Amino acid sequence: MSCEQSEMSSDLKSREALHHKNASDVIIKATNLGKRYCMYDKPLDRLKQAFWGERRKYYREFWALRNINFEISRGETIGVIGRNGSGKSTLLQLICKTLEPSEGTVSAKGRVAALLELGSGFNPEFSGLENVYMNATLLGLKQVEIEKNLENILSFADIGDFINQPVKSYSSGMQLRLAFAVLAHVNADILICDEALAVGDAVFTQRCMRFIKKFQEHGTLLFVSHDPNSVAALTERCIWINKGSLVYDGKTRTGLQNYTDFCQEESGFRTKSNKKNQIPSTSSASLTKSINQSLPRKENRNLKGNTYSTLDSDIVTKLDQGWDTYIAQSAEDIVPSLDESKSNGHCDGVAIITGWKIINEAIGETTIPSGGEKVDIVIRCKAVSELLSPLVGFQVVDRRGQIIFGDNTYDDSEGEPVTILANAEFYAAFTIIWPFLAPGEYTINLAVSTGNFSIHLNHHWINEAIIITAIESTRKVNGLFAPPIVNKQLREFN
Repeated sequence: MSCEQSEMSSDLKSREALHHKNASDVIIKATNLGKRYCMYDKPLDRLKQAFWGERRKYYREFWALRNINFEISRGETIGVIGRNGSGKSTLLQLICKTLEPSEGTVSAKGRVAALLELGSGFNPEFSGLENVYMNATLLGLKQVEIEKNLENILSFADIGDFINQPVKSYSSGMQLRLAFAVLAHVNADILICDEALAVGDAVFTQRCMRFIKKFQEHGTLLFVSHDPNSVAALTERCIWINKGSLVYDGKTRTGLQNYTDFCQEESGFRTKSNKKNQIPSTSSASLTKSINQSLPRKENRNLKGNTYSTLDSDIVTKLDQGWDTYIAQSAEDIVPSLDESKSNGHCDGVAIITGWKIINEAIGETTIPSGGEKVDIVIRCKAVSELLSPLVGFQVVDRRGQIIFGDNTYDDSEGEPVTILANAEFYAAFTIIWPFLAPGEYTINLAVSTGNFSIHLNHHWINEAIIITAIESTRKVNGLFAPPIVNKQLREFN
């Protein structure tokens, strides 16, 4: 097991219990679940294996899943995350009984409706209408139930006269419409949706999301998606599968943070370290050099005279009044600070965030910014090594882990990359009209990196650096947030 997997496994062992379950509540249970495939180098080896049985082995074992253990209660909505090929779809097929486990057990109580892949359960030679009857029958509906729901199914699918055409002539979006329409009307106890909504158009996707929200009131949902905002919006618990192993089972917000960190390491947006929060400055410097080499080769200019050092004079004055929120003097200070905090972060020692503030124009520093008022988000940084094209940014995140909004200092109108010399301190400031947020607690993630919008390397990332509170105001929020309105009126035409 790799170092990353070891760390993630420790998270699994120490996770907080989200639900107190008893035997009657559990609707899905996996115990030591595993699925093995035999990989043969040539067809003849398969024949030899059939002849010799277990006395000789002509194959290589590939475990798509192994040692999977979890319980899901009735009414829960579970997000399933992981990279392609990690074993997510195999897990769902085992729950649906379309695959048999190689070891361990998995049980599901009640009627299971699953949308695992486009076209599954459809005969391409049959018409859409014939496939509705066949698919609904396979899902457990009787003839009289199908007839009763047929009009609603066809209305939900909304594919018009194509319902009488062979499914082989359908686009992927039309197949999705028909398959999901059947699932939505089988009165299932468990609904499994595996990344299928990604191919739907905006109107149909919204229709599906409304159905899912209603289904959550009484059913159990397993939702697989590569869109973290969708997972965060629908679930409060998630399961992370990596290379066939269950590495995390707990709160969605924490799981998405860990998964994002992992993906950033795998994609090269941050450096890998064998020890949590270790500062591998040598490897980081080499990665930074490779990032810099991919940027436009123009004459570099120093930070002096750039917008970073020409902040509004009022902001600079407030900055000089002291950093009461947080301050670190060196990269080494970051490691214990992150270990002691409740949130995770990453620091490679090339650049560090040393302080931050939210400054209200009227009252000064605050953690309760008011909607409609001008607010400065100021982030203080230090270049431990020389930085080419630094980026400083923030994300405002809700309690579920959804990114509400964010920004960074990247400006594609700047033709020449900026250079910050080693040991220099610099600031980033964002002056915004704070939106009206739904009442509750929010956090702000901070990051400093080098590169550009599409190619960059994160040097210091702090999850939940700032905790803010949105209180009830005169402006009612319909959704996640409401922007400040310059003018609003209702008038009768003359």
